This record gives sequence, C-alpha cells and structure tokens, in this order.
Amino acid sequence: SIAENGRTRKLQIVTLTALIHGVFEHLLSTDLLVSSSLPPNAPPQSLAQVGVNISYMALRAVDCLWNGLVMGEPLRLLQLLYGVYSVASRKENKVRKSVWIV
Repeated sequence: SIAENGRTRKLQIVTLTALIHGVFEHLLSTDLLVSSSLPPNAPPQSLAQVGVNISYMALRAVDCLWNGLVMGEPLRLLQLLYGVYSVASRKENKVRKSVWIV
C-alpha cells in the first residue's frame, strides 16, 4: 500500500518505479519469453504460467502509471512494455510455424 502523502509516499514511488523498470529490463535482457530458463522437462503449464504472470505484471505496471505511481518519463515504461510484447509475439510466431511444419 502506498502512503497518501509525504516523504514516505515519494520514497515508495521512487522504489516502485525502479522495481518496475528493473524487472522489465531484466525480462528483456534475459529473453525469458524466447528461450525459457525453465528446465526442459518442465510441464507445459509452467511455460503458460510465465506468460500469464508477465501479462498480469504489465497490467499492474500500466495501472500504476495511470494512477501516477510511476516517476519519470511514461514513454520509458511504454517502450519496455512494447519490447516485451514484441519478444512475446516473436515467440508466438515461432510456435505457430513449428505447429504447421509438424
């Protein structure tokens, strides 16, 4: 829960902003959506759950942006989200092509 006003609120917003940007930057740099770091014998539900969790986190990040809880340039967060979307769509295209090949 974010404080209503004062120094605590500012500190919480700075921390939340750094956390959101850091997580999405790490997600893009590790290419988790393209080559999953899950073990090869992981059940398919695990891979699906990764996508669901990332989608939910993106939803909450946009919610924070909309409510003024993210500091700095909104374009930075939107560019990170676009990067995640482009990586996810590349993976989806690879999956579709492999289904057609088989």
